[in-house]
Amino acid sequence: YNSTFHVWQFANGSMIEFGYLDSDESVQIYQSAEYDVIRIDESVHMSEFRIRYMKSRIRGVNNFPKQLKLTTNPGALSHKFHKQYFKIGVNPPGVPFNEYIGTDENGNELWESRCFIPARIYDNPFLMKANPGYIKNLMQLPERERKALLDGSWDIFDDQAFPEFDYA
Repeated sequence: YNSTFHVWQFANGSMIEFGYLDSDESVQIYQSAEYDVIRIDESVHMSEFRIRYMKSRIRGVNNFPKQLKLTTNPGALSHKFHKQYFKIGVNPPGVPFNEYIGTDENGNELWESRCFIPARIYDNPFLMKANPGYIKNLMQLPERERKALLDGSWDIFDDQAFPEFDYA
């Protein structure tokens, strides 16, 4: 690991680069970058623009599968974008779906495959065993944050007219 350049280099030449985007303008530092895989942790804290821009850096001529993986909790800046992008509440969780995104210059249809895979604190047996008191901490949060972080609810919005609405 090279802490100056935030890069982990492997013997076979593969690299993992660690980075951070603190604003929409900061995407320019990645303008000429080329990645096979981009993984963004807590992606709802990034704007839709930053996510889509970084997705445009996934390219290359090798045969390695090109992927964007987002991990996050509900709530925050791009909550609505994530809910729409992954069709949360519309498409069944864990079921991949294809979405038409346009046509190329030759008239070929372009499709993108996506999948929302939910996970809650109870799905992490290691954390549950090592720190069972964490649940109590989450239960003490205000209702909106508790629904997001403990229940994994995507049915919360900052500007929601009827926050008490429940599909059940």
